[in-house]
Amino acid sequence: MEEHFFDEYNLDMLSNPNYTSTSQMDYSAEQLRMPLNIPYGVDKDDPMWTFLDVIKEVDLKKYLRSHRGNQGHDDAMMFRVVLFAFMNQVYTLRDMEEKCHTDTRFIYLSNEERPSHMAFQRFISNKLKDDLSDIFTEINEIIKEKDNVNTRVLYIDGSNWEANATKFSFVWRATAEKSLKKAHDEASRTIKEIEGLVNLKYTYSDKSAANLERYLVKLQAFMTDIMKVRLVYGTGKRKTPIQRHFDSLMSDIQKIEECEEKLRICGDDRNSYSKTDHDATFMHMKYDYYMHTGVFKPGYNVQCGICDEYIWHVRVGSERADSTTFPSFMDGYQKRYGECPGIVTADAGYGSERNYMYCLSHDIAAYIKYTNYRSEKTAAFKKQQYRRENLLHIEDGKYFCPAHKEFRYVRDIEREKNGFLSITQEYECENCESCPFKKECTKAKGNRMIGINVILDDMKAAAKERLDSEAGIQLRQQRSIQAEGTFGVLKQDRDYARVYRRGKKNVENEVYLVAIGYNLMKYYNKQNRKKMS
Repeated sequence: MEEHFFDEYNLDMLSNPNYTSTSQMDYSAEQLRMPLNIPYGVDKDDPMWTFLDVIKEVDLKKYLRSHRGNQGHDDAMMFRVVLFAFMNQVYTLRDMEEKCHTDTRFIYLSNEERPSHMAFQRFISNKLKDDLSDIFTEINEIIKEKDNVNTRVLYIDGSNWEANATKFSFVWRATAEKSLKKAHDEASRTIKEIEGLVNLKYTYSDKSAANLERYLVKLQAFMTDIMKVRLVYGTGKRKTPIQRHFDSLMSDIQKIEECEEKLRICGDDRNSYSKTDHDATFMHMKYDYYMHTGVFKPGYNVQCGICDEYIWHVRVGSERADSTTFPSFMDGYQKRYGECPGIVTADAGYGSERNYMYCLSHDIAAYIKYTNYRSEKTAAFKKQQYRRENLLHIEDGKYFCPAHKEFRYVRDIEREKNGFLSITQEYECENCESCPFKKECTKAKGNRMIGINVILDDMKAAAKERLDSEAGIQLRQQRSIQAEGTFGVLKQDRDYARVYRRGKKNVENEVYLVAIGYNLMKYYNKQNRKKMS
């Protein structure tokens, strides 16, 4: 096979009017396949040329594993085809194989070779490095230089993407914990019955599967060595009472092991997982067009940061809420590019004390909404006089209810979650028993209690001032266009509503490839707009 098609993408060669492919020079009337002069078969405005313009500056070999044995297809060629496939909304291996047979551009990029879907599978599984974040970053840096991308402002949004997992393979933490407690109770009863038959005490601190197995081994040795009991199984075999308890305890241990394994897979920060993809968490998805309802499905939480219409940073996680992802998302951004953006814009899902504090400590101007930012502007909200936010507040820190009774300070409540400490001041109304507004004001049996987070309230006030400014209004509009619009384009226009691979690491790499393909197509579109303007 001639190598002239990929001689470091010698574009001068392609523009030579005397250029003729070897296949065309060897053409005969008996050939069943029409030979193609491929370079001249691709329109000059085709996305392939902007793709090559970017990719030619990337050393693809850096992102490939070294290997021995049969070379097969050229790895760099395979990588280029995969990247171009994701640029053109080709996500499955069989579709890549078909494109290498039917699409002129893919035929050109594959050097007229025809890799099978299994060849692509072997390449992705065995040749690509486990982490594709570096090539995503490098391509972004190339696009930044070529298109003068403004990275000062970062628009953030998150979306739940359906996993490639069985929809009804639920494993819930609460159910596993309930089953574990039931198995522990059954094991405790069995041990008590065993201790009533033999002089063998359970001396371990808890009823974990490992400790129960140690006790079971001691019991078996006691039965065989001291009691001379022979374990029997099968039809017609009569078991002794001690063996029946032995078998019952063995069954309890198996149940405990299963529950412990489920809780281990779930981890400390998840409430569920899928049996067919342990890294996927059951999340509430938007309207299901097939089942005509909003349902829980296994999925991944994908966070995207957009700069100047490009996907500049991504994060794949198993969290159901967006707010908890912000610190790690921004840490990843800083690690990727060596600095934080000057401005961050996000919706109310990210408006927490921890996130505001993160922006403050990293010198980031946070244009981040909080939960009631939109509703508190409505007349209906302002009419709710019993809401904590609408209570009469004077500057010396005193709060009064609608009946003009003072809320008096009681104590500070400290809450720590994920290493972040939050302090809430608790206040109690002086007397609610004889108040005519009590039924409307509170459901408490005694006096009404309210919690005031002074730090968070101050941060919300500062955020509101920024959001309501002229710059804030423009940034909010752009966030809706760029961040939310990006997910809309990916899911609707580019037909990527669910992931195709399983396991968090595989899904991360897939999302990186999707983001690279999106950015390469965005670069092509922006270059076209410049030509037309």
